[in-house]
Amino acid sequence: MHNTIALREPERAYSEIRDLLERRMHFDTVQEPKYYNDVDTGVIRSEIDAVAGMDTDTVVELEIELTVSPVSEELDIGVKSKVVTEYPDMGPFNNLAYYAYLSVREIFLYGGVREEYEEPAEELAEEFMERVRQSVEVRHGRGETV
Repeated sequence: MHNTIALREPERAYSEIRDLLERRMHFDTVQEPKYYNDVDTGVIRSEIDAVAGMDTDTVVELEIELTVSPVSEELDIGVKSKVVTEYPDMGPFNNLAYYAYLSVREIFLYGGVREEYEEPAEELAEEFMERVRQSVEVRHGRGETV
């Protein structure tokens, strides 16, 4: 899902998106593995990972890429959602039998449960994009979506 939004004050859009992720949407963790701020042009490029837990082994992860350009007065934002399952490390018990157990559990027990999380993951990405539009366009933009 990708959008380009025309703005009057695009430099304020970045802080608005961070606030949305960290305070208003209540993700479990929000990390920013990449952040670039070109001081000459004012362009901000960022990659943000937002994680919401679904159960003890599974999370929904939003991967957000955004570029804020004061020169073109645009916010370019893309978001991908994915369901990630990580099983606990069993230390010395990580052997063929443990991996066979995980495979059987995945096929017969947990696979269907995880599939049920895919629709809420997409809905979370759509909700995020809608809230970005509402928050950024209403407060800062001209209301144009390119």
